[in-house]
Amino acid sequence: MTGMSGLDAIRHLRAAGSKAVLVAFTASVLDAQQEALNAGADGVVKKPYREAELLRAIGEWLGVRYVYEDRDAPPSAGGSDSTDPSSLAPLLTHVPPDLLAQLHDAVIKAQPARIEAVAREIATHSAEAAARIRGFANDFRYEDLGLALEAVARL
Repeated sequence: MTGMSGLDAIRHLRAAGSKAVLVAFTASVLDAQQEALNAGADGVVKKPYREAELLRAIGEWLGVRYVYEDRDAPPSAGGSDSTDPSSLAPLLTHVPPDLLAQLHDAVIKAQPARIEAVAREIATHSAEAAARIRGFANDFRYEDLGLALEAVARL
């Protein structure tokens, strides 16, 4: 709707009695999900998203069941789960605070090119931390990166 934010449009549609399934798309890893749900959204999809994630969400919201060519192997909604966000935090303790702040800003804004640039700088302090950051970013696991950065702040 022209001249309105997405949340304002959701509120307007709900106030008008719309029963349509309304989904908010956000790049934020912070409070955007709860804010969208409070506005009347039925769900939230975090950007960037993988096709399988979006299809799974659509299936849930609309009650759709997908039939895949290979029924035993539906597409994976996420990347590798072998990297635990809590194991990244200790690796980041030797990274200068200004780099952590740059990484945090890039993560909350979902800026993959900037995350990669900061990871290159972090590699001079910890190659393993940089590799894990790249792994999270390549799998679009920005929320996990945010959790790891929050854990560093608590260490």
